[in-house]
Amino acid sequence: MHTARLGADEPPMEWMGNVGDAWADVVRRLFKEQGLPDELIEREIVSLQGDAFAQSIEDSFQGVEWNSPDYEICETLKRNTWNFSAAKNYNDLIRLNSLLLDDKDNIRSWSAFKREARKVVGDSMRYLETEHRTVTIAAQKAAKWAEIQRDKYLFPFVQFDVVMDKHTSDICRPLHDVVMSVGNPLLEAYYPPNHFNCRTSVRRLRRGKETKNIILPEIPEAFKNNAGISGLVFTDVNKYIENAPKQALNEGNKAYVKTLIKQAKLNLIGKKVMRNDLYEGGDSPIIFSSRGIKDAINNPVEGKDLYYLKNAIVLEMDEILKDAEYLGFSKYKSEKSIKGSHIFKVALKNTPFYMIVRHYKEGGQDIKRFYSVTTKDAVLKDLIRTKKP
Repeated sequence: MHTARLGADEPPMEWMGNVGDAWADVVRRLFKEQGLPDELIEREIVSLQGDAFAQSIEDSFQGVEWNSPDYEICETLKRNTWNFSAAKNYNDLIRLNSLLLDDKDNIRSWSAFKREARKVVGDSMRYLETEHRTVTIAAQKAAKWAEIQRDKYLFPFVQFDVVMDKHTSDICRPLHDVVMSVGNPLLEAYYPPNHFNCRTSVRRLRRGKETKNIILPEIPEAFKNNAGISGLVFTDVNKYIENAPKQALNEGNKAYVKTLIKQAKLNLIGKKVMRNDLYEGGDSPIIFSSRGIKDAINNPVEGKDLYYLKNAIVLEMDEILKDAEYLGFSKYKSEKSIKGSHIFKVALKNTPFYMIVRHYKEGGQDIKRFYSVTTKDAVLKDLIRTKKP
């Protein structure tokens, strides 16, 4: 049972109850400090929302493999919803901050501020349930789009299935039974969800005939989007994202990266990889450290698709290192405790990824720690490519 929650009735999901509890604390702190936090967001609320959105996306893609074509779109969707979570929180805080003063620019009393804050938080909580549903629907339809693309030569058409009843929206009604070819550019904008709480779906057709003279509905600008193509649930014209400063959006991106680092640590810390083909130190295992994982996730690469692929490689590094091609050893001359770096390679999407394992000498022991991943071939300079006798 959640207590001291501001806002609407008891939400049906536990995480939403936790969001409500967090809002109660935020409202008290905002009144006490009489202003916004330096980060312009409340990280606990952003984290609760972002985690829930990301879980819905993962569930929709049903355990997508890191090296599958769907992985990038899945991660792009998650990153987008983390940014949205931060943008939504920023806008909510701005509304709350504006309530600190009354219409005459006098500081409100705590009771007066709390009364007005309940309205803002209540709105946010009600919208949050709808937004979570929108994330779930968009992710399901993005996964469907990936399926449509995979099988487009067998099923070259799609048909809109609109639930026709007294609740059917004027937006979706004209699309009922409309047939389009998979390659029709209209599907880049006219693809469910077409509005909040949209129930429309699409199905694949092996045979069909494109509908002529389609009456295109007036879809809200923020919903003129195919999440399976753009990787966006919430586009740049979403009112929260549109009104959020870069600093707030960056906080959402940082939160997304933080979840990757946490996931990688859970997967890698404590694991060991043995390789007997190294230049030297082959009798000691490769191990993983928090610093190496963090540096690898934060290490930039060129291209959005390579960014997500690089992070996927880090998450699966224990398995990848077992079979990766060993290129050689680069001696390190500047620091005595570091003997050098072992370089491994795996090629994905016609791009070589170089994995760096640092070789240390600590207390007379050979220690090999995973260090980073890069696409830059500068790491190949001065490599010793033969195994030490």
